[in-house]
Amino acid sequence: MSKDDRVYGTRANEIHPFFKTKREWSKVKDKILKDYITCYLRTIHGRGRPIIIVDAFAGPGSFGDGSEGSPLIICNAIQGAPKRGVAVGCLFSDSHPAHRDALESCLASHIKNRVTERPLAEFSEALSRALEVGRGATLFFYLDPYGIKDLDFDTVKQIYERDTTQSTEVLINFNFKTFMRMSGNWSYTDSASEVARKVKEGKVETVNAVMGGDYWRRFGVSCGFPHGLG
Repeated sequence: MSKDDRVYGTRANEIHPFFKTKREWSKVKDKILKDYITCYLRTIHGRGRPIIIVDAFAGPGSFGDGSEGSPLIICNAIQGAPKRGVAVGCLFSDSHPAHRDALESCLASHIKNRVTERPLAEFSEALSRALEVGRGATLFFYLDPYGIKDLDFDTVKQIYERDTTQSTEVLINFNFKTFMRMSGNWSYTDSASEVARKVKEGKVETVNAVMGGDYWRRFGVSCGFPHGLG
């Protein structure tokens, strides 16, 4: 699917309108990713282990205005990295069918050159694939989800439980404002009772799944929240 063939909308066969034009804050975020990955690849080669980079919420690969998305940023960084006899590859996933189709087209040359495989449908699939083929390899995970619900704790913890003798790194975008909204849309000026009321009305089960339990409600103060939520 070329950029000219893209149809934007919210249906399964359409690219989400978010990807029509890259916004300023996305430019900043992608610059951070580009600088981070470039520096990372320059230094991690020293381990002498294969390197696998996972972009778990990859999107369609590029924006409608021609701007590169994170998959192209990652692949181009790999191509520009020093060649020191260390194999470097990447894995991509996105749950949206139209995004995967566009991404596969966008990455056609990199797939042909075996820099990456065809995009997978779920974060959990990309994670399992990385852990399977990356035994003994250096793994880097870029997690930039569409919302915190995609960061299911039971999935993410597999990254943190990886053998500590192996190099594992994570660059994650965790939207704290979304967390506050999902947990009841409370603000810093709300009283403790008002926070408790709003939390009960919020999507607490989703937050619990992301956080791996409801402990965050009891220890709000120690986590830097304005009130304890117990």
